[in-house]
Order: sequence, then structure tokens, then C-alpha cells
Amino acid sequence: ATGAAAAALAAEAAAHPGVFAFAEILDVPGMQALANTEHEPALSLLKLFAYGTWADYRAARASGSPALPPLDAAAERKLRQLTVVSLAERSAELTYDELQATLEIGSTRELEDLLINECMYTGLVRGTLDQQRRMFHVRGCAGRDVPRESLKDIVAGLERWEANTGALLQTIEQSAASVKASSDAAARAEKELEAKKESVRKEAEERGGGGSGARARQGWAGGAHESFDSMPVAMELTEDDRAGRMKRRR
Repeated sequence: ATGAAAAALAAEAAAHPGVFAFAEILDVPGMQALANTEHEPALSLLKLFAYGTWADYRAARASGSPALPPLDAAAERKLRQLTVVSLAERSAELTYDELQATLEIGSTRELEDLLINECMYTGLVRGTLDQQRRMFHVRGCAGRDVPRESLKDIVAGLERWEANTGALLQTIEQSAASVKASSDAAARAEKELEAKKESVRKEAEERGGGGSGARARQGWAGGAHESFDSMPVAMELTEDDRAGRMKRRR
């Protein structure tokens, strides 16, 4: 598409209620060729919906720039939807006051209708409304197109994130190795202590068993002597008894 056809495609994509990604349309052959032509406003409009916000549109209109045409009610609603997505990408909590000021919406009811019917039901954002605190809690959102000139900054940010993550992972691995070494040392010490306790217990049992046997043998020997010593006494008593009996008979 070139010239008027490309301009018509850009205007159609910007106005379509179900189209929220425009990078592929911007890559259509002939679309960038609209710059510096009579159809440049169509290209500017497409870029606004791809990368811009409601504040960008209002600033361009306030400056009197002829490069951006006015929007109808449907296009204004769509640009506000995309602006909510941009805000949700930056913060997980959006106050009603911030949203109303950024979107230039006067009433709370109108703002909540936009968030519920035009943003959450369409899948552009996920979240919950806190009417008491006048807060929109963001749980997730769709992604928006990124200008090519911003890709270098994004790549640099990802590389920094990768480096920081690698350093953090290395620190975690070192800490884990240190904890494992300490745990292994504690386990070995506990095992050695248990072995020593078992050795002491066995030694105590062996000593205790030997002493009991000696005392038992000594007790048996003493009992035997006592038995033998008592036998003559018993015999003497028997002789006396006999002598006494013989005297009584006489």
C-alpha cells in the first residue's frame, strides 16, 4: 500500500475497536513513505496509537500541529484505553485522582466504566477496583508497541538485568555451598560424637559385667566356708544332747 491506500489503512487500524498493536502495520511497505507528504497526518495518527498516550494527543492539539488530525469519540475512547495500559505498565497501584487527571475524565462513575467495560473486559488490563480507597490495583496488562529507537535502551536494560542476576546467582550458589559445607561438618561431628558415646557405653558394660562376676565368686566361696565352719558346731551340739539324755536315763 502506498499513498492514499496506506493512509486509509492507517486510519482504519487506528479506528478499529479491536486493534491495539500497530507495529506490523507500521512495517507495511509504503507506510513510512507517508512522511513529508499530504498523508503524513495518517502516519502521525498511527504512531500516536502505537506509542503515544492521551497526554501526547492533547499536547499536540494544544500546539496547533497540523500533523495530527482530531479524533472522534470512538478514537478518543481507544486512546484512553491504551493510556491506561501504559500507566499499568509503570505502576501496580493507580489512584483514581491520577487516572482522572491523566485521562481528563471528570466523574468517578465514568472512570470506573472505562476501567471495567473498556479495559478489563477487553483483556487490556487485569486488576481490582478499591472504591473505598479510590485505587485501581493492577495485576497485569497487555504490552504496547515499542519504537525502534527505544530498542537499544531496552536491550541495554536487559543486559544490566542479566549481569545483576548472574552476580546474584553466583552469590546464592556460594552461600549454598557454604551452608552445605557447614551442614556436612556438623553431620560428621555428630557421627563422631555418637561413635564415642557408643564406645564409652560398651566399655562401661564390660567393666560392670566383670565386677559382678568377681563378687559372685567371692560370695560363693564365703558361703562355702560358713557352711563348713558350722558343721562342727552342729556335731558338738549333737554329742551334748546325747550326753544329757544319758544322764537323765541314769
